Amino acid sequence: MKFTCPKCGFTANIVSVRSERTRALILSTLLREGPALRWTELLELTKLSPGALSLRLDDLEAEGAVIRRVSTGGGKYPPPVTYEITQVGRVQVQAES
Repeated sequence: MKFTCPKCGFTANIVSVRSERTRALILSTLLREGPALRWTELLELTKLSPGALSLRLDDLEAEGAVIRRVSTGGGKYPPPVTYEITQVGRVQVQAES
Protein backbone atom coordinates (compact mmCIF):
# COMPACT_ATOMS: atom_id res chain seq x y z
CA MET A 1 0.00 0.00 0.00
CA LYS A 2 1.37 3.42 -0.96
CA PHE A 3 1.16 6.69 0.93
CA THR A 4 1.54 10.09 -0.73
CA CYS A 5 2.17 13.20 1.36
CA PRO A 6 -0.38 15.86 0.40
CA LYS A 7 2.08 18.68 1.14
CA CYS A 8 5.20 17.58 -0.71
CA GLY A 9 4.04 14.70 -2.92
CA PHE A 10 6.56 12.22 -1.46
CA THR A 11 5.39 8.64 -2.00
CA ALA A 12 6.38 5.72 0.23
CA ASN A 13 5.14 2.35 1.36
CA ILE A 14 3.00 2.51 4.51
CA VAL A 15 5.33 0.02 6.20
CA SER A 16 8.27 2.30 5.44
CA VAL A 17 6.50 5.33 6.91
CA ARG A 18 5.58 3.42 10.07
CA SER A 19 9.08 2.08 10.54
CA GLU A 20 10.60 5.56 10.18
CA ARG A 21 8.24 6.91 12.82
CA THR A 22 9.10 4.02 15.11
CA ARG A 23 12.84 4.56 14.58
CA ALA A 24 12.46 8.27 15.30
CA LEU A 25 10.47 7.51 18.47
CA ILE A 26 13.13 5.11 19.76
CA LEU A 27 16.04 7.45 19.01
CA SER A 28 14.34 10.51 20.48
CA THR A 29 13.41 8.53 23.61
CA LEU A 30 17.02 7.39 24.04
CA LEU A 31 18.26 10.94 23.52
CA ARG A 32 15.73 12.42 25.95
CA GLU A 33 15.78 9.74 28.68
CA GLY A 34 19.25 8.19 28.16
CA PRO A 35 22.21 7.92 27.94
CA ALA A 36 21.40 4.20 28.26
CA LEU A 37 18.05 2.53 28.81
CA ARG A 38 17.12 -1.06 29.50
CA TRP A 39 14.99 -2.83 26.91
CA THR A 40 12.09 -2.97 29.36
CA GLU A 41 12.34 0.78 30.02
CA LEU A 42 12.28 1.50 26.27
CA LEU A 43 9.25 -0.76 25.91
CA GLU A 44 7.41 1.13 28.63
CA LEU A 45 8.40 4.61 27.45
CA THR A 46 7.70 4.10 23.75
CA LYS A 47 4.56 1.98 24.25
CA LEU A 48 5.54 -0.15 21.24
CA SER A 49 4.85 -3.85 20.94
CA PRO A 50 7.78 -6.09 21.96
CA GLY A 51 8.14 -7.32 18.37
CA ALA A 52 8.19 -3.84 16.85
CA LEU A 53 10.70 -2.60 19.42
CA SER A 54 13.02 -5.57 18.89
CA LEU A 55 12.85 -5.29 15.11
CA ARG A 56 13.65 -1.58 15.01
CA LEU A 57 16.39 -1.87 17.65
CA ASP A 58 18.03 -4.57 15.51
CA ASP A 59 17.87 -2.23 12.49
CA LEU A 60 19.27 0.70 14.48
CA GLU A 61 22.07 -1.45 15.88
CA ALA A 62 23.02 -2.67 12.39
CA GLU A 63 23.22 0.96 11.21
CA GLY A 64 25.38 1.96 14.17
CA ALA A 65 22.75 4.32 15.62
CA VAL A 66 22.56 2.40 18.92
CA ILE A 67 24.86 0.14 20.89
CA ARG A 68 23.44 -2.96 22.58
CA ARG A 69 25.06 -4.02 25.85
CA VAL A 70 24.25 -7.27 27.62
CA SER A 71 25.08 -7.43 31.32
CA THR A 72 26.80 -10.70 32.18
CA GLY A 73 26.87 -10.22 35.95
CA GLY A 74 24.21 -10.99 38.50
CA GLY A 75 23.11 -14.37 37.20
CA LYS A 76 19.75 -13.01 36.08
CA TYR A 77 17.80 -14.63 33.29
CA PRO A 78 17.18 -13.08 30.91
CA PRO A 79 20.24 -10.90 31.40
CA PRO A 80 19.66 -7.14 31.52
CA VAL A 81 20.09 -5.58 28.07
CA THR A 82 20.66 -1.84 27.66
CA TYR A 83 20.70 0.32 24.55
CA GLU A 84 22.71 3.49 24.17
CA ILE A 85 22.40 6.08 21.41
CA THR A 86 25.59 6.71 19.42
CA GLN A 87 26.78 9.82 17.63
CA VAL A 88 25.28 8.40 14.42
CA GLY A 89 21.91 8.13 16.17
CA ARG A 90 22.19 11.67 17.52
CA VAL A 91 22.83 13.00 14.02
CA GLN A 92 19.76 11.12 12.72
CA VAL A 93 17.58 12.67 15.45
CA GLN A 94 18.86 16.17 14.66
CA ALA A 95 18.28 15.65 10.93
CA GLU A 96 14.67 14.63 11.56
CA SER A 97 13.98 17.68 13.79
